[in-house]
Amino acid sequence: MKSASGRELIQALRAVASGKNYLSPEVTGAVMTLWEESAPIAELSAHGTLGQTGKGGMKLIAEGHRSAKIASQMGITVATVEAHRRNILRKLKLHSAADLTRYALRHGMITL
Repeated sequence: MKSASGRELIQALRAVASGKNYLSPEVTGAVMTLWEESAPIAELSAHGTLGQTGKGGMKLIAEGHRSAKIASQMGITVATVEAHRRNILRKLKLHSAADLTRYALRHGMITL
């Protein structure tokens, strides 16, 4: 950055000379802000912690199916579907079915 101090310029030159990358604190802050705003709500591969039933339920929820239909398809009760829904959202650190749908789309679990 043009506003960088001489000390910061020396740090940058030393880093680059030793084969490392260097980003100024201002650039790092801007990149982190952009990443936080555009990153998925949950971290990548968090759905790996879900069991097969959870993944199947997650796919159906993300596709917009109602709990009664999911329960019927999976051979479980509506209350169990709701419990799975809460657990999936908690494990993935999501807050709504819309968040879950975005997550599933971004991770190739469903398609438009």
